[in-house]
Amino acid sequence: MRFTHVNAGTAASGAVLLLYVVLCGWMLLATDLLPYVMDNNESFSSLWHAANIYNFGITQTYGLADESFSPHAMAHPYVHTHQGNFPRLFAFLIYVIGARTVESQILITTFTVGLAAVALVYAFFARIATPLFAAIVCAVYMTDYILFAQWHVVTYRVWHCFLLFLCLYCTERAAEVRSGKWIFGLAAGFLALFYFELVFAVFVGALCGLYAVFKYRTTPLLLTRIVIAQTAGAAVGIALVAAQGIAYLGLDDFRQDVYLTFLARNDVHSSSTLLEKAARFYESKKVVFWYNVQDREAFAGVMPFIRSLTSFDWRVHTPLLAIAIWILSAGWLLSLLPRRNGENRRSTSVWSIGLLLLAVVLSLMLPQSVLFDRKFSPISDELHQMAGPHAVELLVVVAASLISTMISLAGADPVFGLDHRRQLRGVLVFMVCSGLAYLTVFFLSPGYIYSGYLERHAPFTVFFNDVLVAVGLYAVASAAVILTKSALFTSHVSIVRQYARSSLAGVAVLLASFLVGYWFLVQARYVSWLPPDHYAFLKKLMHPPYRGASFVANNYAAPVAAYTGQWAYFDPAISQGFVVRKGQYLHLAGDRKYLWFADRDTNPEYRKPDYFICMIAQTPMAVVNRLRRDRGSGLGEPGCSTLPLVRLAANPNSHLKGVKVVEYDRAGLEKWGTDSWAIVKLDWNDSPEGTVLDWSIQPFRTIGSPSE
Repeated sequence: MRFTHVNAGTAASGAVLLLYVVLCGWMLLATDLLPYVMDNNESFSSLWHAANIYNFGITQTYGLADESFSPHAMAHPYVHTHQGNFPRLFAFLIYVIGARTVESQILITTFTVGLAAVALVYAFFARIATPLFAAIVCAVYMTDYILFAQWHVVTYRVWHCFLLFLCLYCTERAAEVRSGKWIFGLAAGFLALFYFELVFAVFVGALCGLYAVFKYRTTPLLLTRIVIAQTAGAAVGIALVAAQGIAYLGLDDFRQDVYLTFLARNDVHSSSTLLEKAARFYESKKVVFWYNVQDREAFAGVMPFIRSLTSFDWRVHTPLLAIAIWILSAGWLLSLLPRRNGENRRSTSVWSIGLLLLAVVLSLMLPQSVLFDRKFSPISDELHQMAGPHAVELLVVVAASLISTMISLAGADPVFGLDHRRQLRGVLVFMVCSGLAYLTVFFLSPGYIYSGYLERHAPFTVFFNDVLVAVGLYAVASAAVILTKSALFTSHVSIVRQYARSSLAGVAVLLASFLVGYWFLVQARYVSWLPPDHYAFLKKLMHPPYRGASFVANNYAAPVAAYTGQWAYFDPAISQGFVVRKGQYLHLAGDRKYLWFADRDTNPEYRKPDYFICMIAQTPMAVVNRLRRDRGSGLGEPGCSTLPLVRLAANPNSHLKGVKVVEYDRAGLEKWGTDSWAIVKLDWNDSPEGTVLDWSIQPFRTIGSPSE
């Protein structure tokens, strides 16, 4: 038996490793080591942080992230104070040993930190469940293109998975005889975690704390050691963040920084002057501040919490798959109810059937507009069509209900076996602790959860939602195996019962096959809609005439500066092409709130960038707009050519002399009907017909239109 178990574990872990190499290898090779699906800006941000430390030291920043995208010393520092920088320390380490391009940073991080993260996922679930279930979880994670895979090749985001499962794995093994290394690993993991994104750190801290309380509640001495290790690590991590912030800002300004950041992210309407106050403060202190503000009242109540789960992760998975997984998971959950004697068994069966029917009715009858965001229905409709006619969707729900009912009535022992690990009882503990931890952090900071994670589809809720996908697949696969064995090897039963068993086995096998096949079809369609090489055009900037040229962009500028080797910044207003004549000159409206250079007030060159670059990132909403256009119910996704400044540059009769489009996304126009990038040459000559970049004009508040 031991030999068989080892072989099963070896086979499962080998399959996970092979799948990782294949999927990540494809992602990197297909993109020439520059994967960019919806977002990979943070890889460039980490690269710039490493380069800035290497070139300019830490005496002025005290180790804070320097977000000035410039090769010139006078432009530094312009820092980010709102969280720690643990992932960027690794970026600096590999930068020192020679990884000085974003491609090399991504390659090394993916096959070190990324591989270790998936290994920890496998190790954790193999301990609390089985090697097979652990392999299923890893496979679901790695093939989840939107919610996990695209982020796993981001050198910053990959650390979320690594630190989460490092802390869980160390907590799980802390009871071993020689537990010192696991206690130390837990403390180190919490240090790194809290010297990172604090909202995510609170989630992981709450999850691991709850998990430890449940697992070690009968051994208070060990539980105390674990809590001390977690608390000590978290305290040191927070202390590092605070020490750096205080060293850079001073104690009073550090307090002001924390106050303004928290209010802006969660309760912006608490003060009518909050944003103006924040702008003055952060500009004067040369501190980065993103204006992605939120209001807590928008997220108050039960439904916003529920929709934070269903309207993002499960919407991506499609309502069809979500409902099938929920029903199967309900059957698994009901199968775990205790069944001690005949009367108790009958009572449990009645409760199981009743609760399961209620779950099915709610899943089918509750309007999709309540659970799933209806504005994304074109995507769901398109993905559902791959399942076949509408009748197939109904059959899938009916089949899931039948199998789930069988599992709940039979109980966990006959379906999954007597071993609690095979019954996934440890996974249930993980899911409950995850849900409570998420509820806690959502209550504390709902605005940041939405703006920093959910709306970006960044990895957070995926870490427990995708485990539920694995539970559903594991449950139906286990039912298929047990029913098939029963149909093939059970004798001395009536023909009717044999037919019923064979039919139910066939339903289970077909349902399991459908769910796995449909999952992969959905991922393949997302790959076709949102290809990973979306930002491949950036490599043009490595060559003349762009190499060494300065840029202003309508998006995050770190990728641009990384390839040009010259300064670049983000201006959210210049693309509006709002022009006002003042005396002899035409004044082009701009916005300098993201002009993150220390010499912004003294360097006139920032008013004369060589080029403007339009970059439009891929989003599910862009797919929705394309699908609506294809159906004749929409205009499609607006591209760079719809921006007023690009239109001005393309118009030979424009008043902006010398401003012209030099390159644009021809392939995107041909394939999607949308150009996702364009480069405009800017001529800031000093003649009377010249143009001046003016940051004092407010184009969004001034009556008028661009001159064309």
